This record gives sequence, C-alpha cells and structure tokens, in this order.
Amino acid sequence: MIHPDDVAAWIAQVRQQPEAAPGIIEALAARLVELDKQNEALRDELVRLSRGGEQAAEEGRMAVLTRRVQSLERQLERSIGIQTGSTVNSMLVFTLDGRGARLPLLGLDAWQRRADLRLVAGHLRPRYLLLASDEAELLLITDKGRATRLNVGEIGAAQAPVNYLSLLRDLGLDLDESLSAVIALPVSFDRFTLVTRKGYVRSFRHAELDSLLERRLPLHSSPVAGDYPAFGLFSDGQSELLIATRIGKGVRFPERLVGVQSTLGIQLDRGDAVAGAAILEETATVVIVGVDGTASRREMAGFGAHATAGNRGRILTRMADVVAVAAVQAEAVLWLLTANGELRPIPAAQVPSGPGVSSGKQLMKLGEDRVVALAVTSVPVKA
Repeated sequence: MIHPDDVAAWIAQVRQQPEAAPGIIEALAARLVELDKQNEALRDELVRLSRGGEQAAEEGRMAVLTRRVQSLERQLERSIGIQTGSTVNSMLVFTLDGRGARLPLLGLDAWQRRADLRLVAGHLRPRYLLLASDEAELLLITDKGRATRLNVGEIGAAQAPVNYLSLLRDLGLDLDESLSAVIALPVSFDRFTLVTRKGYVRSFRHAELDSLLERRLPLHSSPVAGDYPAFGLFSDGQSELLIATRIGKGVRFPERLVGVQSTLGIQLDRGDAVAGAAILEETATVVIVGVDGTASRREMAGFGAHATAGNRGRILTRMADVVAVAAVQAEAVLWLLTANGELRPIPAAQVPSGPGVSSGKQLMKLGEDRVVALAVTSVPVKA
C-alpha cells in the first residue's frame, strides 16, 4: 500500500532534486503495477468467498426449511390422529394394579350429550387414560422399571360405564409393584425418552429399546430411592424436552442433552415431583391441567430453553397442584379423567392461552373429586 506520507516525501525530493524524478516515477510505476496485481487477487478472493457464502447461506436456508417441513409433517400426523398408520378409535383406561379396558372413542358432541359422563366406576380407581387405534401396540412400564409390549386389540372391549376391568395379559405384577406409565408405540421413531417422578431422564435409540424389551430387562434404575419411570416420550431426537412439576415449575432443554445413562433433568424442591413431560416443536403451545379442574395454555415462545439439563426450573404456571401437561394444537380436545371415573371432554380453544404465567381457568367443578389423567385428540373426533 502507498502511504500519503511517502507521496509527500517523493514530491519534496523531486522539488529539491529534479534530476531524481525519472527514478522516482519508475519506482512508483513498479509499485502501482504490484498493487494492481494484489487488487486483482483480492477481487478474485472476494468473488470466491461471495459465491461460497451464497452457497453456505443457501445450504443454511435449505436446512432450516427442511427442519420446518419435518416439523409440519409431524404436526400434520398428529392432527389427523396417526399413531400406527390407523385412525385413533379407542379409549383405553388402566389402573395402578394392572387392570384395563378398551372402549370406543365417541366424538366430543356425542359424549357431551350423554346423561351419564362416567367412563368407569369410581371404585375401580382409574389412573391412566390413553387414546390409540385398535391396531396399535402399547408399552406398559412398572414402578420397578420393567416394561411389556401389548397389542390394543388384546385388551378386553367394554362399553361405558365400565364396572369391571380385566387384568392385563402378561403384565404379571409383583405384590409390591404398580403400573407407572402406559404409552402408545409409534411405527417409527429415533428416540425414546423416559422421565422419572423425581426428575431423572434417560434416552434410548429404537434398536436399544427393542433389545431391552426382547430380553425383558428393566428400562430404568434411578439413583434416588423410591423413584420410578412416570412418562415416556417418542421423538426424532431433534426437538426440546419440557418437564413440569406439581408446584408449577418447569425446565426446557434440547433432547440431545439426554444420554443413555440416567441424568438429572430438573432439580426438585422438597416435596415436589414431576407432573408431566412433553416434546416441543419450534412454535409450541402446551396445556397445563391441575387436579382441581383448572387449565391454561401457555405459548412456549415465552418460556426459553436452558443450555443444560438439571436446572432448578422456572415458574411455568401458578396452579397449586399440576397433574398433567401436553403439547396441543388450537383444534385439540382435552379428555380429562377424574378419580371417580368421569370423563370430561373440553375443546382446547376454551382454555385461555398466552405467553406468560397464568393461574388457569376453572373448567369444571369437581367438589371432592379430582383430575387424575389427561388425553388429547388433535382434532375433534366425530361420532
């Protein structure tokens, strides 16, 4: 580069020694030729970098679009009720001691027109509610971490209100063992994540889960006494995990942070426990349900993710006692099962939604009854 001070010095020298002008001009010309070559090289490099940047930017845009399309495809599958390639048509109810029944899934209007909203007799103490197709396969997990596959079609059929529940075949619970989670197995998935009642998480690849199930080995052993698997989530491994607790705290972090070893997902306050977990897409909304029949929808854009797992969590809701959380669409229907066996379907659109902390809306008056389970249909089910 030619500095202005050098130019001033050359001019001064020419004025003092005119005979030196030819040599100075020759040197200056040589320097200009050298600079021109450097400029051409720089222009070539800039063009190359610009083209490379455009290519990288295009590749980045394509990657974002691909992830968005995959997210929309997953939302579309949920919205039309696909679980194993078939339409969701059964409602399944289970008890802690391993009994269950399969009932036809009525539509929202048809169920609301019923004079008797009981799904199952209260003395049977229902605990789990699940929606699936008759061709689906279930994964049943106990509080000892043992897991069993079971086809929905093998569960005894019944009509509401159910007054008797049959013991589930091949479950074979010990006297001190209880059913702790019931999950519908999708046709394909990349990752299965277990969340325990005390906030520990563990992830399995598809092949690893199949291997453990075939060998009838426990899926989980928590480092905390009295802990047990409570929630199971299937995903592509590229989303985020939300864990919510009974007192209304929650944490959100990338699924990739969950390993094959049991790790802490959330630090719980004394007396607290995990109340629910959900897989979150880019723009997710979750419904939060309390035992007293209150509910709220929270837009997760206002609840940022942590960079690590095992945090103490932030306030997710002001509800006093959370019983369930689930990612939902605006068109979804919430099916709430109570301890007395009543089934209350409520359109998600009736639940207030917003980006901030909420105390929820009272959806129903339960008196001495309480909500024990939540199931979601992504679109209203017709009769």
